[in-house]
Amino acid sequence: MISVVIPVRFAESTLQATLADVLAGPADEVVLAVSTTDSTATLVAELAAVEERVRAVPLAGPKSVPQLRLAGYRACRGEIIAFTEDHCRLAPGWPAPLAASLQDRSIGVAGGPVPNSRSGSMTDRAIYASRYAVFAPPVQAGPCAALPGTSIAYRRETLERFLSSDAPGLWEFELNLSIAGGGLTQEMVPEAWASHGKPYRFLPYCALRMRHGRCFAGRRRAAGASVWTALRTPLLPVLLSVRTLRALAAKSGWASSSALLLPVAAIHSCWALGELIGYLAGSGRSCSETD
Repeated sequence: MISVVIPVRFAESTLQATLADVLAGPADEVVLAVSTTDSTATLVAELAAVEERVRAVPLAGPKSVPQLRLAGYRACRGEIIAFTEDHCRLAPGWPAPLAASLQDRSIGVAGGPVPNSRSGSMTDRAIYASRYAVFAPPVQAGPCAALPGTSIAYRRETLERFLSSDAPGLWEFELNLSIAGGGLTQEMVPEAWASHGKPYRFLPYCALRMRHGRCFAGRRRAAGASVWTALRTPLLPVLLSVRTLRALAAKSGWASSSALLLPVAAIHSCWALGELIGYLAGSGRSCSETD
């Protein structure tokens, strides 16, 4: 049985297309996890009422994507659990290629690349690049160092083994590192793509990345990281921007990626500011207010 979990967060304009792509594939059930305070909650309830394979999981209070993802996983029934996001267009037959990869028991997690379906402006391209440059097509099939949360799948037994029962959310990067540390591989499956299509605006997106950075650092601080780790944060905008542009330079169709330097650096600066606050003051409410 294949379950697909979609964390839903302010997705009135994109969710129905994503859901249609999922329902066109082999998913046995689709779980939509949404906050009851979210503007998309009514739409989620309507979709669950008319489609037999769709279930709504409403959660009280503001919730982040990792928190919604975790609640969706805990509510689903499948032995293969795939995750996508509420703005993605999906490869035909998704997530069948991911489920097929997971038949190899040495693979702990399988995922696909992230094409950009919002490239109409410099802002769209910079937002995409700042988050998904490493996962932009083309990608190489096989073992890899990281996978995106937009197209990713696990065996249930793997999640039960590596995700603690008291986890506050499902952050795929941290979970996947634990899985790799446990001797299983991360597998890139190029045909299992899921495109980015979230209609962000630049300043709200920068604020979102700042909250995400604060959540990341606050959680690391709570886990024992030294407050002196904050001293590295002034270097992050440069390091992250160089990493982003180097990743894009290796991809076809991004020959003019240097034009994105300033907006990408601004986005990464907001993340760095968030990290600084997180190390010094903790995560606050940021972990419930991020994508």
